[in-house]
Amino acid sequence: MPKHPDWYFRIREQTGRREAWHEDSGLPTERLLQAIWMHQRILRDQLQTCDGRRLEVLHPGFPRPEGGPDFEKALFRVDGGPVQEGDVEVDIHARGWRDHGHDLSPRFARVLLHVVWESGDPDANTLAVSGPGRQPPFTLALKDRLDAPLEELLLWLDRGEATVWPEALRGACHAPLTRLPPGELEAVLEEAGLARFEAKLLHFQARARAVGWEQALWEGLFRGLGYKHNTWPMQWLAERRHRWWEPGMAAETLQARLLGLSGLLPEETRSLPPDSARFLRKLWDIWWRDRGPLADCCLPRNAWRLHGVRPANHPERRLALAAYWLAEPDWVRRIEQWGTLDLPASALVPTLLQRMQPGARAFWSRHWTLRSGSSTESEGWIGAARVTELAVNVVLPWLGARARAAGHDALWERVRQRYLSWPSAADNAAFRLARQRLLGGRPLRGSSARAALQQGLIQILRDFCDHANARCEGCPFPAALEARGGSVPENGQPAAFRRGSGPAR
Repeated sequence: MPKHPDWYFRIREQTGRREAWHEDSGLPTERLLQAIWMHQRILRDQLQTCDGRRLEVLHPGFPRPEGGPDFEKALFRVDGGPVQEGDVEVDIHARGWRDHGHDLSPRFARVLLHVVWESGDPDANTLAVSGPGRQPPFTLALKDRLDAPLEELLLWLDRGEATVWPEALRGACHAPLTRLPPGELEAVLEEAGLARFEAKLLHFQARARAVGWEQALWEGLFRGLGYKHNTWPMQWLAERRHRWWEPGMAAETLQARLLGLSGLLPEETRSLPPDSARFLRKLWDIWWRDRGPLADCCLPRNAWRLHGVRPANHPERRLALAAYWLAEPDWVRRIEQWGTLDLPASALVPTLLQRMQPGARAFWSRHWTLRSGSSTESEGWIGAARVTELAVNVVLPWLGARARAAGHDALWERVRQRYLSWPSAADNAAFRLARQRLLGGRPLRGSSARAALQQGLIQILRDFCDHANARCEGCPFPAALEARGGSVPENGQPAAFRRGSGPAR
């Protein structure tokens, strides 16, 4: 157990409350609403615009930290109509559109959806607010459409990506972190990693309350297979699994449906290699028959960000992998059984990899994508690095949430220890930035080379660095680190973090 089990949660909550609320009005901040929209922590199947139209969000859009609308290239349908693409602006009040000058700025000309806090704002109930400039055609109020209580969301949300700092600039917490004895530094990062793990548990609890445990797992897996840029189209498909999946379906049928639904199934075969053309025709033979009843679940191809995606991570290949998992009738059961095994740390990755690796398959063993040429060597489906990402972000939080909801203390402790002992993930830009900012570029080695501590570094960036300027002005974390050896004010552990609180049923 950590030396100070509540310390990190208390310090983190202080920052969260300061960043989340307007003290004078009691309203959530725009920053919090942006995070809720980005993570889509809303009742996605119950959305209505302020003038009563049904809204389906296919993709929330990509954040634009450089200015302009908050999100660009969002995709949605209104009243079951055609897919519309446009930008999204987030404000507390509907009048913020005019007050901030968006109605007259050409940078906001593509905004189709205005996301606000509550429909009680008179301006939110009309399509055309009086004024000289352009108004967004649709307005959505979030207040009554959250998928969990707001206090719970405050503890879950990552609150955006960490600000990109120059590599030579060290944070104010670098000095107190480096002065900590190695064991104490490890404990700080472990506690922060547990805070991140807890946030993921809360997400699965909330989703399981709405759709059940198995569906919550599939949604998490699809998001994980979407990598950085394609999580939302993957989640869109997973949320409609009840429409396109039935027990006992063959993997090839599922591939045809998923690739057809995604808009990624090529329509032209003449330019493809012969073996790719043959396989594509087989998929089309299936999809021609099935696509009529599923037309309202289809995504346009531009829902995906494909530029710069490595062939091994291409959505076509990841959807094919998911189809193989879904075709195995006991696949989820095998994951559950894996969670109960008594395994040493050295066996964690190989044993989970074994359960997630479908093995050699005729077409996909020789092709990265539907358009790629044949390879002379067999192409692997999933490697240790991706298994670690799925374990830390999906499988272990899901297993932990289930164990906690069932009151299974022994299994919960096993999952928790498995998370704490999981080997480190592959290095990436986020981890390198965290090490540079917090540890002066020092790598995590020895007992510190664990995924939970990497997660802790990222969580500190999200919780503190992203809420201070380059000089760390106003950040409470450096002083809290200095005082760690002494007393920390007893503010009480947040209710949502207490064991057994709010279990999903």
